[in-house]
This record gives sequence, C-alpha cells and structure tokens, in this order.
Amino acid sequence: MILRLSGKLAKKLSTVPDEAIPAHGNPFLDWSGHVFRVGRVQYILLTNTRSLYSVLFPGRGITRPDLYEEHAREQIRLQLERDGFGWMHDRFLAPDPEAVSYSRALNRHVTGSMNDMIFHAGFLIEEKEMSLDEVTHFLNHMPMSYLEDVYPDRSLEALAREMVWDRLAVCGAPLMVRAEEDNLDSTDVSGGLSLSPDPELLLVSLEDACRELGRPTAESGTQRPREATQALLLALKLHFPSFFEEHLAGRELYEDVLSDPVHGRIIRMKRVAAASLADYL
Repeated sequence: MILRLSGKLAKKLSTVPDEAIPAHGNPFLDWSGHVFRVGRVQYILLTNTRSLYSVLFPGRGITRPDLYEEHAREQIRLQLERDGFGWMHDRFLAPDPEAVSYSRALNRHVTGSMNDMIFHAGFLIEEKEMSLDEVTHFLNHMPMSYLEDVYPDRSLEALAREMVWDRLAVCGAPLMVRAEEDNLDSTDVSGGLSLSPDPELLLVSLEDACRELGRPTAESGTQRPREATQALLLALKLHFPSFFEEHLAGRELYEDVLSDPVHGRIIRMKRVAAASLADYL
C-alpha cells in the first residue's frame, strides 16, 4: 500500500519520503494525504490517488506513521461501507499483505485537486457548519476537472469495474487487446496486477464479473466482457467438470451467462480460456 504525504503531513508525522513512488498496480492501494486547519481544528484529507474518492477525519493526535496508517485504513473502510462500497474494501484492500510505503505526491494534478477539495471543505465546515460525514459526501459528489467533471464516487465505481475485469483476465478470461477479431494469440489485459491465478481468486472474480454483468445499469460496452465470461464458464463446465459441479453448477448467477447463444467466436475463446485454466486447476 502506498500512502503519499504532502509536505505538511510529512512534517506532522516526522517522516520525509525520499521520492515519488510510481502508481501502484492496484489503484485501491494508492492514497494521497494532506493536512489543513479550519480555525483551531486540524483535519486530514485522504484521497484515492486515481479516482479522487476521499475521506475526511480529525488530525489531532496522529503524530506518527503507524498511527496514521491505522487511522487511514480504518477511515477508508468506514467510508466505503457508508457509501455502499464495502465489497470493494473486501475485494481490493482487505487482502493486502504489503507493508505501507510512504511517498511524495504523485503529480501536481492530484495535489491541485486536493487543494480544491480542501478549499471547499474549509468553507463547508466553517460557514455551513456541516459535519465531516456531510462534507465528505459533498466532496465525493463534486465534479472534478482532473476527472473530466466526473464525480469521485462514480470514478471509484468505474475503477472497481476495471479491477473486476483485470482480475478475471488474470484468471484466464480471454479479454484481449487485438488487431483482428480472430487473432486469439494477442496480449492479455491484466491491468498490471501482480496476482497469480488460483482457484480462490477465480471463484471470487467470476462472482464479481457475473454480478457486474447482471447490474440493471450495466454499460452498453459489455459485450466483450460478457463473451469472455461465458467462454471461461464454458471451459470450466466442459474441461473441468468436477470443479464446475462443486462450485458453480445450478447457481442462477452463472446460468444466466451460460444461457447466451454459443457461436464460433465463443468456442474459440473457450479454447483459449481452457488452456489458461489448465495452468493452475
């Protein structure tokens, strides 16, 4: 996990990072922090570096890196749960075995966006007397120019969808970048994730993918992900029947995708998926 510190926050914690670490392969593990005052009260703004999704909490008493890490992890979890995103914490943050790496800010765009949020937060706390929960809600529903006027909470949702498909690709779903429709030897889209496929990750990723496909608001551009998911399920059903029967058979979540028509492209994609699954099942 990367925790990026502003100059003021680094001074408060008595730790000065040596460099700006490149973006984490898992964007849910990359957060930027800044400290500011409203009157005599100190606050910390903790912002997801990629999506700008943020949480605001009091800074009093947080004077060491270990205390900051403890508060940061807990505040992220609580905010995600408040916004109905608890599953994102369970999938993308909770399994994190890494020690925290402290870093300088990634770039001026993120720093500028955080300064803009701090300006609004200060006004809302001091002039409107809003609670921290209310201010955090406002910040996560504020269009940001860095995100091309997308709200941070919507940006985080898009990030989660991207992670779902990246993890499924790691597990063997034939989600590929390719120049021609039938070129099935092209490069996989794995999102740069440092994950190794295993049965547990496969089951979790399949469940997340099928739930995403079943959302009423699923985007129109889901044909390729749906075909890749169908091909992966077919490969499991036909080539790994014992695994399929034990974990997937009879569940409506998966049967809905399997009920789609099977055409030639799906059959070719199924062969690619079966070859990938054979490496770890």
